[in-house]
Amino acid sequence: GLIALPDQTEAAFAFVCDGVGGCAGGDVASSIAIGQCLQSTTHHFWKNTWETPKSLSPVLSEVIKTANEAVANNATNTPQLKEMATTIVGMLYYKGKMAVAGVGDSRVYLYREGLLEQLTKDDSLPQQLVDKGIITAEEAENHPMNNVITHFLGLRENLESLTVHEYAVKPGDCIVLSSDGFHKF
Repeated sequence: GLIALPDQTEAAFAFVCDGVGGCAGGDVASSIAIGQCLQSTTHHFWKNTWETPKSLSPVLSEVIKTANEAVANNATNTPQLKEMATTIVGMLYYKGKMAVAGVGDSRVYLYREGLLEQLTKDDSLPQQLVDKGIITAEEAENHPMNNVITHFLGLRENLESLTVHEYAVKPGDCIVLSSDGFHKF
């Protein structure tokens, strides 16, 4: 999704989930995760836990971890969906500050002054190779295993390493949230 925030916008949020292929129930996992994110984010907003920019990162982290628990619990209770999983990226915005985070290979980009910058890092096998200096970022884009993700929601995935980044948002900025089907196109 593309988000262009009007100048008077005080608060906004967005999430994109993409069910993991190769496992039954990816569509169910992404639906559960989105539903839980909507519920949790709305709950935090109405409790005024977004009052200060400092609160954006912990709120986004908690929302994503709660979505993970919802997917994992549903997988446990539905044997035919025991391996369901989904990727996720999320964005919370409040009064000129934005927090972003992702799990899997969905991404958040910032489009500012004609430049597109990737704000989240893929949880993928090629990205691990880039991080270790074995291949370049350009080689990772065409790597034969670029669809192998290393973290995702569901399957009791441990999200202790979830990283949330915060950014200042300027007038004219556009935020883009995408699944791999979009950014690999």
